[in-house]
Amino acid sequence: MEIELAQKLLSFFFKAPLVNALLVFEDNEYFGVVFKRDIEMGLREGNFQLFENISTIRAEELTTVLFAQQVSSGTVIPVIDKVGNLNKIISYEEFESHFHFDRFIADFSVAPVIDSLDTPIMVTNHFKRILYMNRGAYEIAEKDFTGWNISSLLKQFEIEISGDKMLVTAGEMTYQLHIHFAMAENFSYHVYQFIPV
Repeated sequence: MEIELAQKLLSFFFKAPLVNALLVFEDNEYFGVVFKRDIEMGLREGNFQLFENISTIRAEELTTVLFAQQVSSGTVIPVIDKVGNLNKIISYEEFESHFHFDRFIADFSVAPVIDSLDTPIMVTNHFKRILYMNRGAYEIAEKDFTGWNISSLLKQFEIEISGDKMLVTAGEMTYQLHIHFAMAENFSYHVYQFIPV
């Protein structure tokens, strides 16, 4: 029985009162949901097992089952891992960027100055899904990876850790990869910058 865990999970709903469930992610990929009603029932019966209460809901159906009320810009959703650790409380905008990517990306823009930089730059959401690639990033990737997980792109390169530096070799070019974290009002980003060495 994981009664203490159930109590901890239930406390996440105080921070996110408009949701019916917690999102469960494994390695930055959607795994399922844990419904509030299942946690409450497990507490009442004194028999709660997290893994047994993870429901697999198709991503297309999530919006209809996840939210208790009409969502607003202030709606937040707790994201946990498979053992119940809080990964992050994401905004509705971040939820949209992952689960309704095509709808989100239509309105996503980055300043034209970033696009014209010679340095390859990629921007991902919290779950490492690529939201934006500048011209230089397209050149080293040799195709459009927008919408893919960043690891899919990085797999095609030779990566070497040298001290505190990450060196990435693409073709005949070697880059030092810098990963920056950026936080907007309702959104967290990772910015991958490839600096020629």
